[in-house]
Amino acid sequence: MQRTRTRLGERSPTRAGFVVSKAVGGAVVRNQVKRRLRHLVRDRISALPR
Repeated sequence: MQRTRTRLGERSPTRAGFVVSKAVGGAVVRNQVKRRLRHLVRDRISALPR
């Protein structure tokens, strides 16, 4: 998980990042998994806390 800093009083949009282990497969497979995860989260990100 990544944490970013913002200026006092500013609200940044909710962000999500994924790390996929090499145990999943090669680079191509890992990138495909990350793209699928991002696609699934895209519509649900607004439900996550800020």
